[in-house]
Amino acid sequence: MSTAINHSEAPATARDLGYQVFTIGKFRFERDEYFAHIFYPQGRHIMPIDAFLRALMRDVAWGFFYGTVNFDHLLGTVNHYGTVDLFMGLTNAAYRHANRAYLETHDSGDLRKVFVGMLEDWTNEGFDPFAAPDETGLPYGPKHGSNSPAVQRQRVVASRMVGLPGDTGLRTDQKGHTVNRQFQDVPQDQPEIHAEPGFESEVHAFNLFGYLSRSDVTWNPSVCSVVKDSLMCPTTEEHILPIFHGNDRVEWFIQACDEIIWDVEDGSTGKPRAKVVMKAGDVAAMPADIKHKGYSPKRSMLLVWENNDGSLPERYRRGELKPYPVDPQTGLQIEGRLFIGGEFVDAAKGGRIPVVNPHDNSILAEVSEATAADIDRAVAAARKAFPAWKRMAAADRGRLIAKLADAIEADGDYLARLETLDTGHPIRDTRNLDVPRTVATFRYFAGMADKIDGRVVPVETGFFNYVTREPVGVVGQIVPWNFPLMFTSWKLGPALAAGNTVVMKPAELTPLTTLRVAKLIADVGIPAGVVNIVPGYGHVAGQYLAEHPGVDKIAFTGSTVTGKKIVQASAGNLKRVQLELGGKGANIVFDDALLEAAVNGSAFAIFHNQGQACIAGSRLLLQEKIADEFLDRFLALTKSIRLGNPLDSATEMGPLTSTQHRERVLKYIEVAKEQGSSILTGGKAPADAALQSGCYVEPTVVTAKPEDRVCQEEVFGPFVSVTRFKDESEVIGIANSTQYGLGGGLWTRDLGRGHRVANAIRSGMVWVNTYKRVSPATPFGGVGMSGYGRDLGPEAIHEYTDAKSVFMNVDAQIPPYYKR
Repeated sequence: MSTAINHSEAPATARDLGYQVFTIGKFRFERDEYFAHIFYPQGRHIMPIDAFLRALMRDVAWGFFYGTVNFDHLLGTVNHYGTVDLFMGLTNAAYRHANRAYLETHDSGDLRKVFVGMLEDWTNEGFDPFAAPDETGLPYGPKHGSNSPAVQRQRVVASRMVGLPGDTGLRTDQKGHTVNRQFQDVPQDQPEIHAEPGFESEVHAFNLFGYLSRSDVTWNPSVCSVVKDSLMCPTTEEHILPIFHGNDRVEWFIQACDEIIWDVEDGSTGKPRAKVVMKAGDVAAMPADIKHKGYSPKRSMLLVWENNDGSLPERYRRGELKPYPVDPQTGLQIEGRLFIGGEFVDAAKGGRIPVVNPHDNSILAEVSEATAADIDRAVAAARKAFPAWKRMAAADRGRLIAKLADAIEADGDYLARLETLDTGHPIRDTRNLDVPRTVATFRYFAGMADKIDGRVVPVETGFFNYVTREPVGVVGQIVPWNFPLMFTSWKLGPALAAGNTVVMKPAELTPLTTLRVAKLIADVGIPAGVVNIVPGYGHVAGQYLAEHPGVDKIAFTGSTVTGKKIVQASAGNLKRVQLELGGKGANIVFDDALLEAAVNGSAFAIFHNQGQACIAGSRLLLQEKIADEFLDRFLALTKSIRLGNPLDSATEMGPLTSTQHRERVLKYIEVAKEQGSSILTGGKAPADAALQSGCYVEPTVVTAKPEDRVCQEEVFGPFVSVTRFKDESEVIGIANSTQYGLGGGLWTRDLGRGHRVANAIRSGMVWVNTYKRVSPATPFGGVGMSGYGRDLGPEAIHEYTDAKSVFMNVDAQIPPYYKR
């Protein structure tokens, strides 16, 4: 997590004005006489200083209580209870498309210190950033004095009732609280109280208008009265609220006097949703997935009633409660229901599957558990939608798939964060690899939709024979947990382009981004039933989907053990089967390799995504001449890899995706020791206390013999075995010594050797002087126990179509077979 804080000396021009410069992470804040300047890696943003200080004041006074605070159309914060996102341009489509958006996650206390420092230093005498604009001085000009009392305001929270002994006192003329001029016309008669003897200190009442009208503080609850699990916040609202803000739970608004006009936007995209005009007596519910900004003709009074109590942040952190629809830890709207027939629906049996954040093993969400009845519903919906989808013009199918790609790209920041939280992928990888690869795959197959052609076969004279390719029908797809978003596109893209309808079961560990894509599928207008998403357990939903007589093909990515079960389950109706299974990639470094490139590429081959990749270069084969020098460099790089919270942009390796998988990897470390391996580095959970509750394992390098279990079995973690070899002939034998044949690679400057060894390695994919490169246009798949069939490329279209031969007699002279 980025928490470096520095109060640096201002440059000469700013120093002449007397203001400090503030930095946190890669953000730097400066001010001049009229503007705040915000610098970040992608550029610079400027805000009027009064608007900036007012927005800053609300974040500080509320302690980041609100889910989202947009300082303006670009700058903002999102609260996650303990950490806060500081972002630029995330809700601005133009900035996202131009790669100008940026986000850092900071400790709440660290960010608050910077914000408080700015308020203290940049707020001049006479200016009150919490008062209405026409009720305070101006913030402009060189530094002149300060206004600490104004910027040190905090929410006033009543334990029982304002005015009761020991609680918050009433505001009176005698205490220096005169009635604000905007409320001079509001009746303020105090109620009479006739308490029974002995209850005088327990019973109280007061005129709310009278209390609030004596405050110059605006857009801030002057008193918060707790009622069971709700938080009642009476507020006074200034003429123009300085920010758009969005809560992480539903808010009820009750207008007490005058009126207020709300501009309501989508919380994620910033797109307009509504304009709401509230007058005295009106009540409105603001959903949790929006943000809003208010305007009043004059100071008005509003009661805000929120589903909240003081213990909620801690209870959310412990995973006891989960909000809907927006999670307070993530700030994301998480959909957990099944997607069947174009609608999100609850599971037939009402079962729920907890989805865990592997960084700290807290509960992210609960999703509906699909069982046989739900699979039946989904298959029926896909079967019903198939004829029309098949008949749709291929170019029209392509346009819809392209719209889905655009929607995913526009939603990219949201999807990247959700994927990181769900899987443990570092945010730098989900943003820069997973989301762009997903978009590229859908775009590739959008372009393929109207290019699925057949061929004319030269046959006997008088006959015309042509071959067309037709969609298989209803396809069942089972997506693994290691790259759920990307694999969703690998499976859906070719299936939809070819005219099939789909029932997809995402892994129960990581279903959230697939369900988010389901929402986008509905948004872009892909017809109901064409895609159905049914998260569930493999031995229940996956097994039934593979067996289902209404499914014409099953496509599975996962372990070899499960792949064998899929084949057995598919036999009932002899459905087509496509399997992308395990791997044990050989990564060969010859003595003529460019060592710097080979060291870095080999580290990426095994440690990217914590080694949780079927194509990982998990067997590092080093030619003896360069083995020692290579290992020195490789171990130094391995030890330098930064483990940490995957939401931190500086993190290079996050947690494994589940506790169970972490234990599996740790057990293989013990297996390696038992078989005589030396642990060169790693081999244990990290000592960092901040990572103790997560599923972390240090990047591990061990020595091993080709026949050892760790060289034969798929560990699927940040674990690489090192074996030395003498020559080309020996290493080819080692590379081909496992049951797997998915991917492998080699590093050499000898072009002839590169071709020879690539040809000799028994696998579906080989990389030379690189590793783990994929493209939507390139077939992906293996041989042997790594499965059969191909994802991606034109070959994938063939996986989702059947060849139909049409033999026509044009003018052939066929003698009668039965001569009579």
